Amino acid sequence: MERKNNNPNTVVILGSKPDAALPDVGASVVLGTNASIEIGLSYREHYNSYLISFVGSGELKNKSYVQQAIKRSEPDEIMVHGEKMDDPRDFIIKELGLSNTNVYVMSFNERYKLMAERVGLFAPLVGMKSWDIKSIKKALKDYFGPRSMRWSFCSSGMYAIIYAMKRFPEADKFISAGIGLQGGGHYYGIGEMRTGRAKVDRRVMKQWKRNQRSNLYTTDEAMSQLGDVPLWRGSTFYYQA
Repeated sequence: MERKNNNPNTVVILGSKPDAALPDVGASVVLGTNASIEIGLSYREHYNSYLISFVGSGELKNKSYVQQAIKRSEPDEIMVHGEKMDDPRDFIIKELGLSNTNVYVMSFNERYKLMAERVGLFAPLVGMKSWDIKSIKKALKDYFGPRSMRWSFCSSGMYAIIYAMKRFPEADKFISAGIGLQGGGHYYGIGEMRTGRAKVDRRVMKQWKRNQRSNLYTTDEAMSQLGDVPLWRGSTFYYQA
């Protein structure tokens, strides 16, 4: 089926912040983090957007509401980040019944490198939630050993933005919604964005040079203010669960 009212140069990235204003644009691609992929169904229905689920391996393995949201959404593609599952592809096919979905897996180290490409030399410190002695010792042991880098990371929402901008360099606009750089609950009433991880996100935005993300926009006022990201001024709508 041909895509209708499509803007092939726009990518939308969806987080799980409650009452998020969603850009009413015919994006060619929509990325949804964890359970927020179900919001992408609105874009598929109206614009036939290509849906990518960007999900943490731990969330996929342990959280049934994330599993059900992905199953309902039937995304075109799933990117699983982290190594908390033995075989994500097998799980997605057998447990979720999504045999026609393209599945990709990103290691903890590959995930870290995505962030490091944006924030530079101090990426290990930027991605640490806590700088206490115990955390530093644990980090140093890994950094000078296997270097999994699983201890240095930002939120799934922030990673989805970084991933989208690297994956689709030809896009003119990237618009994030439901990603606010603050701690708080999720629109589906389960789990939360922890304040420590939100602090990491703010560090990432501070270190990520503005001229490298000049085509990134947000519908969220907090992200605009805290992350120095211009507000999206186009029309918006709200998701009804």
